[in-house]
Amino acid sequence: MKVFYVSALILMSFHASAAQNSHLNDFANIFDKYCFDFKNDHSAAGALLEKDGHTRNPEFQDAYEIVIGTVDYAVTPQNYDCTADVLIKRNGKSLFTHAELNTYLIKEFELTETSRSSFDDVALNNRNTQIRQTDYTAPSGHNYRLLFPLDNQESYYMTFTIDW
Repeated sequence: MKVFYVSALILMSFHASAAQNSHLNDFANIFDKYCFDFKNDHSAAGALLEKDGHTRNPEFQDAYEIVIGTVDYAVTPQNYDCTADVLIKRNGKSLFTHAELNTYLIKEFELTETSRSSFDDVALNNRNTQIRQTDYTAPSGHNYRLLFPLDNQESYYMTFTIDW
């Protein structure tokens, strides 16, 4: 019976970890497809989003919505940068932690962390929120910025940006 219980706990732990990795993969794949792949031809990012059937969010005119399961991601390609964002806490559960995302982004996009700082900002619910800003650079010379809410995660969008 103990072996069965331990096996069940291991499988549940693996499933929870796989679900979090799924959200990391989804976020990274969205960023890769609609931002990273256009780092040298940014004018075509919006055309691909529209071709793939994504529409602009009426509240945030430049942001395209991408819904995967119950998670609503957004991509905002602009003339000078491209940002992917998501509310990382849903129904009391986080999609991923800062450490998980940081490790994943460094590996996936071959980034080097150049600085880290924190600041306060106001979230959608008008509450002060502590933000961890992490800046990166890539071998291509492009700069990246991660803004990750340390609290109030259900009301402040986590953003990852590449400067074009």
